[in-house]
Amino acid sequence: MNDFFKGFEQLLELAKTLEEKAEKGELKTDIRVNSRSFSNIPRQGNIPNDIGVSRIRTPGSGDDDDTHGSGISEEVIITPPPSEDAGGTETSTAASSQSAASEAKKQPTSPRPSLGDVGGLAPVIQELREVVAIPLKRSDLLVQLGLEPPTGVLLVGPPGTGKTLTARSLAEALQVSYIAIVGPEVMGKYYGEAEGRLRKVFEKATKSAPCLIFIDEIDSLAPDRSKVEGEVEKRLVAQLLSLMDGFAKTKGVIVLAATNRPEHLDPALRRPGRFDREVHFRVPDRAGRLEILQIQTREMPLDESVSLGAISDLAVGMVGADLKALCQKAAYSALRRQVPSLEA
Repeated sequence: MNDFFKGFEQLLELAKTLEEKAEKGELKTDIRVNSRSFSNIPRQGNIPNDIGVSRIRTPGSGDDDDTHGSGISEEVIITPPPSEDAGGTETSTAASSQSAASEAKKQPTSPRPSLGDVGGLAPVIQELREVVAIPLKRSDLLVQLGLEPPTGVLLVGPPGTGKTLTARSLAEALQVSYIAIVGPEVMGKYYGEAEGRLRKVFEKATKSAPCLIFIDEIDSLAPDRSKVEGEVEKRLVAQLLSLMDGFAKTKGVIVLAATNRPEHLDPALRRPGRFDREVHFRVPDRAGRLEILQIQTREMPLDESVSLGAISDLAVGMVGADLKALCQKAAYSALRRQVPSLEA
């Protein structure tokens, strides 16, 4: 508290000194507002030469004189004078940056997925690259050919086939922004809340372009309006249709949506100009299962007797999520053999 009053007293002394200098005509400045120097503007004080003015912005139009009789009509933003020891300031700034970077390194971060983490989906990834990469990264090529970029791509397939992982990995590979939402999480308890959340997502994507929006479980967000009775669902579908129609003229934003029940979607979403492209994720074949097993066990010290090929032969019908769970369960079984008792 004493330091506060001391600083306040110093500020008053500085103001008094400046006022005395202004009265004696010792305070000069080259900055003029409305053809008058600052030292001649009444009731506004004065700005010493050693304080830099970053900008002078005129809210009104032209250079008309101030007719309000209350001083200055312009907004002046003043920056503090540069430090005499510029090097010291830079050193301090650099030290602060290093400290912030050091703190950031201490924070645990989850590894970012890559397309190398996706197994058994080579044809799907190739198709998505063709549909998504060029519109996001080289939209000028589409313009030259008179093509319209796709607005939305529907990812269709059973649960656990890698739809979410592929979408996130694709955004990482293309180095574009990525916004993911889950259908049920958009719903709100107040009137219009869900529609507002959806609008904010699309607005954020437009500002972050190039950007991928990923909507998981879109069938719960946009069900067939002829089969639902709730007004909330109907309004939400209408809002989504409106937003996607507005995206027709927006460059650098594509919506990916995942569903395992495409027949439950509102038919209007699958018309041209919306989700007019569909990419199907299927249950992996033997080669796909083997690739997934190799990815899931690449950090595991497998015994020489383990045959991933034999396991893939036995895992008919399993999808990526099943195979990952299988590998994790095997690893935990090995852990229990090494540490039979885990008492606190």
